[in-house]
Amino acid sequence: SRCCAACCTPECRQQYDTRLEHLRDDLRLRHKVEVHEVEERKNLHINQLMKAHDEAFAEMKKYYNDITRANLQLISQLRAQIAEANEKVAANQKLMREIADQNARLKDPLEVRAASYRAARHAIRTARVPARASQRTSVRWR
Repeated sequence: SRCCAACCTPECRQQYDTRLEHLRDDLRLRHKVEVHEVEERKNLHINQLMKAHDEAFAEMKKYYNDITRANLQLISQLRAQIAEANEKVAANQKLMREIADQNARLKDPLEVRAASYRAARHAIRTARVPARASQRTSVRWR
């Protein structure tokens, strides 16, 4: 470092060194304070980000939990509807079997009566034909 002739005395040199040391200490302190302030801002920003993240996460979690809850409720309702539909199907199948059994039980007597009815009609028709013929012949003979 350069020094003028007037300040090359040991006292002057001592003052210069002391002043230089104070300036360095001041600079170190300022640097520490600035670093501390930057770290504080950084930590504050990190905390704000974490808070915003936690809030966004909680909101998303609530949203998806609501969807899941609604879907589970819908699944439950659909299962109940399926069970009800299955019960109706079973009841209708039972009713169809009962009706088919009743039809089978009534079919034979109906066929017997239908055959009897047809035979009786046939008998009546065949009986009328000779009666008409005899009426015609009796009318002609008179």
